[in-house]
Amino acid sequence: FPVTINAAGMGEWKNARGYSVWTTIGRTKSDNCGQILFDLLSAESPNIPSRKDYSDKDADYESNFTVLTSIHPSVMLEWMFQDNAEDLKIIKDTTISNRLIQVVVQFIIECEKYLIP
Repeated sequence: FPVTINAAGMGEWKNARGYSVWTTIGRTKSDNCGQILFDLLSAESPNIPSRKDYSDKDADYESNFTVLTSIHPSVMLEWMFQDNAEDLKIIKDTTISNRLIQVVVQFIIECEKYLIP
């Protein structure tokens, strides 16, 4: 389960904000796990901006990034933008970071229940 910090440019402040959840292209078990993560993040931190792509009826973005192409369901979280001043405050906030850790733990528990009934 990779967590990355996003960037919209090179060296200048940008306007892009928020977190996003990524899975592979197509309808897979990863989509359900991705939606679980997105829902948990949205419930825990409703005031933190999120980025969504509902073009395939779920909130995740899709790409065949190498880190996602596995025989196992895979989800990647892009956590905020390091080149946006408001997002950088969120990234550096230890209270929010601790809440994120709790969400990730809950995500693992919930996704495991989904995958191993």
